[in-house]
Amino acid sequence: MEAPSRTTVLAALGTVVVGISAYAVYFDYKRRNDPDFRRNLRREQKRLSNIQREKAREAQMSESDALKRAHRQAKEEPLPTSPEEREQAFMTEVARGEQLYAAGEGAKYDSAVCFYRALKIYPQPEELTRIYEQTVPPFVYEVVIALVKLDEEERLESMNERVE
Repeated sequence: MEAPSRTTVLAALGTVVVGISAYAVYFDYKRRNDPDFRRNLRREQKRLSNIQREKAREAQMSESDALKRAHRQAKEEPLPTSPEEREQAFMTEVARGEQLYAAGEGAKYDSAVCFYRALKIYPQPEELTRIYEQTVPPFVYEVVIALVKLDEEERLESMNERVE
């Protein structure tokens, strides 16, 4: 069996290119001159935009829920009181946090909870926060900072309730 001649291949390719170009011209003409077509295009764009907005809102809600769950989880275990227990708990939490973030971004909340608990135990949290900023992956550091902010908000709310 012979391969198609060069002329046949070029003719077929030319036909395909002309067909695609004709469709593009027709689509452009339709888009510019047909009000129903334009209206349908706008509706479709609006629908897709609403879907994207809804997905972003759901992602933000799930992120917020996960953050609140992590904060609750961090508060469940009582903090140690004696200096020896605090030192041991600090080392344990940091080691566990490092193991969890080494597992990947999937365990970022669990890892952040460990680092947050270590931060609560450490006597100088500002210093430890600067160390975290340099050593902990950004996705875990952001969650730790968000947990600290949640804790501050909760503390302010409880103070406001006492005043009232």
